[in-house]
Amino acid sequence: AQDIYSFAAMVYECLSGAPPFTRGQIAHQIEHDTPAPLQDGFSIAKMVMSGLAKKPEDRPETCGAIFDLSGAEMPSPAIPPRTFAERVASSHGRVQSRKSRVYLVLWGIVACILVVVGFCCWRYWENVQTEKEDRKRQAEIQAEQSAKAERDRRNAENKRREEEIARRQAEEKQKAEEAAEKRRRESAELDSIKEKIADKVGVAEGNVHEAEKYRGDPVGFENHLASLDAAAMKLKNIPAPKTVAEANDILKSVNVVAGTISSELDWLSKNMPRRESARQIEKDIKSGLDAELVRFEVSASVADSYAHGQALRRDGNAALEKGDFALARKKLAEAKAKLTKALSEAKAIREKQLAEAEAARIAAEKAEAAAIPSSGARSVYVSGRSSVRFTEEDADTLCMLKFSSSAVRAYYEMACKLAMEGAYNKTKVKAEYNTGRMCGGPRWPELEAWLDWWK
Repeated sequence: AQDIYSFAAMVYECLSGAPPFTRGQIAHQIEHDTPAPLQDGFSIAKMVMSGLAKKPEDRPETCGAIFDLSGAEMPSPAIPPRTFAERVASSHGRVQSRKSRVYLVLWGIVACILVVVGFCCWRYWENVQTEKEDRKRQAEIQAEQSAKAERDRRNAENKRREEEIARRQAEEKQKAEEAAEKRRRESAELDSIKEKIADKVGVAEGNVHEAEKYRGDPVGFENHLASLDAAAMKLKNIPAPKTVAEANDILKSVNVVAGTISSELDWLSKNMPRRESARQIEKDIKSGLDAELVRFEVSASVADSYAHGQALRRDGNAALEKGDFALARKKLAEAKAKLTKALSEAKAIREKQLAEAEAARIAAEKAEAAAIPSSGARSVYVSGRSSVRFTEEDADTLCMLKFSSSAVRAYYEMACKLAMEGAYNKTKVKAEYNTGRMCGGPRWPELEAWLDWWK
């Protein structure tokens, strides 16, 4: 079957001028593809194509069957009638012709065999060359593919390197821009913090300047003024910040110092009125209450209230010395109220005593006048006693006395005034004069002589 296929392929090439398959994978085409049909009207074309069938059972049994032309449709020319001699000659000729034909057929078969063998050798050589060319072409293709793959790899590597370089450049550019932006933000933030520091320092310096008014009378303010001075000294030693971190630290320090100055100034502003109020209360007590309390002998008449008031007063003065002005003002106000109340109680007691003494004097004078026998003598006695008065000349001698305080002089002046008003004020005059003497006042001979005359 393979010889028949090879012979049919040779005849196909003789008839068409080309093998059944000339390009591509020939082995694969021989097994699976059908060659192009021959352009021939004789039945040999069909027999050659049947010899190229893929299945062996579909091929002719022998190679000679391919040349069997009995089934071919060929034209038959008209044969004229022949004579006997012609037939004999023709018979002899046919015999010779038959022998020649046999030889010709034999030589033809030999030639065909030689042709087939040569064709097979040529086909083998061509197939070998084709396979070599295919291998060479395949090798070239592979080499080209390898070269292309290598070029692609190199191009990809170069592209990757270029992309990596571009990425690094982009990252470096981005980092540079970020660094520049960071420096810009830090510079802006640093300027902002510097402005805040300057504002805080300006406010703090203004508070320090405002606190100067409290230095005129610093009693009780010494510690707070010293703390304020220490904080002000820190403001003068503030360094110039170079970084945001340093600026933040300096701002925190300035806030602490400014807070200290502000708190000290607030304390001074709050406690200055308290100190002045406490001082004013103590001054009021000294200038008015003390003299009145001694004058009316408050310490003896209302000892408990007086002692409580003086205790509160001592506590207030102690708090004033310590700098606790709120407590000092509170204690001194309570002391003033307590002493004022004690003075009021003492005045009430003194007025009651004076009223009782005056009533007793009037009763004694009436009894003494009633003891005179005649009404005329009683009238002279009463008028005589009533005409004795403390004159202005006696009062002028007050200017010759020396007093240790204005409070003591006030007692003498009150006694003088009462003595000039009339004899019925004798008890009040004596009380005022004795109070002045107890406070360290000098002797007043003219007033004492007037009082002795009334004994």
